[in-house]
Amino acid sequence: FLGSHDGGAANRNSLVKLIFGFDRSAVVAEAARFGSHLEKLKQSPARVLFLNVPTKHLLYFDKMPAAIRKTISKDRFFSAEVEREIAGRYPNERAKYFIDLRSESVGLAPKINLIPPANFHWISGPYTHLAAWLTAKALGMTDEKFVPRRENYESAEVKSDLRHFMYRGLKSRALLTSDADFKKMGIQTFHGSVRLLRGGKPLLPAAEKLIYHSVNPNARGGRMLLLGDSFTNPLCRDMARYFREVVSVEYSALARIDAAGALACMKQIVAAYAPEYITVVCHVNATGFVEDVSRLTEVLKRRK
Repeated sequence: FLGSHDGGAANRNSLVKLIFGFDRSAVVAEAARFGSHLEKLKQSPARVLFLNVPTKHLLYFDKMPAAIRKTISKDRFFSAEVEREIAGRYPNERAKYFIDLRSESVGLAPKINLIPPANFHWISGPYTHLAAWLTAKALGMTDEKFVPRRENYESAEVKSDLRHFMYRGLKSRALLTSDADFKKMGIQTFHGSVRLLRGGKPLLPAAEKLIYHSVNPNARGGRMLLLGDSFTNPLCRDMARYFREVVSVEYSALARIDAAGALACMKQIVAAYAPEYITVVCHVNATGFVEDVSRLTEVLKRRK
């Protein structure tokens, strides 16, 4: 909960603002910023969606340490406040652009373990499956109901992603979708951009480690692009349950290396891939990426 990002003051400050001081002015400003890019999103050749991922402080609020429960409200979550402000300013836009993972996941959390006990991030399992299903449902790419059953996932011991903060041998058991299960679905996943750029190189070399590309010839949907923070890439394979191609990029990590280079690299990827759908993934506030996403949609317009 205390964070898995130690890559700079900007990350720490955003977490502090979220945890210790709800900033109403920040919500109003973020809604206005979303609105300033709304016309570009409406004209985008690719359908754009925003996926805010609730983390443990919301899903398992009652199990948080008392000191944390005193500093935050589980009913007043930053990204949800931004969405409500947007809905007030732009009627119907919340339903059109935002995937409601919050209400679905809060209801599911007591019934099935969504995030490994010793982890901050999600892994390929019930939670990522739910997020992918909701996205596919919003885009009309599935008619099935989501009924998570423990027997549909594998119980396995996983290493904690908080090892850089504490004891490095920390592990816990979690429900996950195995590599073998993805293979049975016909899903193949490639790390890096070789297949995506047809042997070319990304403009920012660091992108090679931050790109995943899943393909599934049996899926109903077309080309999906996922971009956002460190919650993005673990969603790639589950999204391929519903989309024939999924490219995911941990854009926030790329931008911390070189902000201008990261945007240029994303434009290169968008021009080569021509996504039909773009989903922005973030555990704090996905609209934080709206300016860069609107610039990427301009690339698609020129490509047409």
